Formats: sequence, structure tokens, C-alpha cells
Amino acid sequence: MKALKLAVLARRACKERFSEGRLLSLDRQIEQGQLTLADLEGLCAEGGSQALPTVLAVIFGAVSPDEAALDFLAHPERDNELTARKGEREWQQFLRNQYGLPVPQDQPLADTRSMFARHILCGFDRVAWAGCSSRSTNGLPNRRWRG
Repeated sequence: MKALKLAVLARRACKERFSEGRLLSLDRQIEQGQLTLADLEGLCAEGGSQALPTVLAVIFGAVSPDEAALDFLAHPERDNELTARKGEREWQQFLRNQYGLPVPQDQPLADTRSMFARHILCGFDRVAWAGCSSRSTNGLPNRRWRG
């Protein structure tokens, strides 16, 4: 009974942070006594502010938005799968919501990748990289860094 209450609590607390598949996995781990309340608090804190939609989690093989974003940047070959599963718009919307990427609708994924890479790089060190503090309307830096 105690595990069931913990599973219900975990589902409510983490439902906005994890995909349905991840929540089911957590339920099983709780039922088997593998997770405590402290474990769940840590997992929910690490889970990010938004769960990756299930179709995107399947395509990228990740639940974490950051892992999926890194996979997107590192593996352009995933574009075909995103296109085949009609996931381009959902992915671009996710990048808008999660990372504030000003990506236009229906932009080619290769262009989205380049824009996202610049967006992320500029966000890491806006003070040192003055070219990124001033943005054009397309979300790219207005001038190039000259280091």
C-alpha cells in the first residue's frame, strides 16, 4: 500500500517532467522497492522544466530535453526519421518552448540545427561574446565573433 501511495505521488509530481513511458518505469521501480521518496525528489529536480513528447523521445532515444537537443545537434541523419514520423513541427515547437529558439515554422531541419547551435553557443557566454548580445530578427547574431 505504501508503494502505491508513493507511485501516485511520484506520477503527480513528475508528470510534467517525464514522458508516459518514463513514468511507467518509475511506477515499476517503486513497486519493486527500488526508489525512495528522496530518490524521486532528485529525479524530478533533474528532469527539467518540460517533458520530451513521446514521439520525440522515441526518435532521439532520450527522455531528457537536453539529451535530445544534443542528439539533434550531433546526428543530422535523424532528420529523415523526424520527417518520416511528421515530427518536424513538434520538434521545432519544442525548441521554441524549451530553449526560446525563434525558429520559423516549416524551416528545414538543417537550418534549424544551425540556428539552434548558434543560439546555444551564444547563450553560454553572452558577456564574453559580444556578437551574441545583439540579435537580428532571425535569431542569429548580427555580427561574427573575431577572436
